[in-house]
Amino acid sequence: MTNHIDTTDSTREKLDLALLKALLPRFKPHVARLLFCGALMAFGSGLTISGPLIVRYTIDNIFPSESLTKLAGAAGLLLTVIASSFLVNYLQQINLQIIGQDIVKKIRIEVFAHMTRLPQSYFSKNPVGTILS
Repeated sequence: MTNHIDTTDSTREKLDLALLKALLPRFKPHVARLLFCGALMAFGSGLTISGPLIVRYTIDNIFPSESLTKLAGAAGLLLTVIASSFLVNYLQQINLQIIGQDIVKKIRIEVFAHMTRLPQSYFSKNPVGTILS
């Protein structure tokens, strides 16, 4: 007879909700930074959309006029948009990494504090693999 863990969708959903409820309070100290990341994401999306629009405008309006100064301006604008998009994405990723690492650090500290409060008999009765997991 094999051990079978029930992984139906409803069970998985309950586990996901329980995990989300346990993790949600850990995000509370980071609300301002998460909102900042949301704003960066919205701004970055706008920049991403504007790149092809600049190219379309250039092809439709600047190429037919054969104006090199307008073409240089459009190229400069496109490069600025691409560089700005890169910078916004970089700032967003850095902030999300900082939030994630801070949450993981706090969880590790809590787990270590809990482990140090357990009686010695707990470690004698339970295998190392079970304790680690």
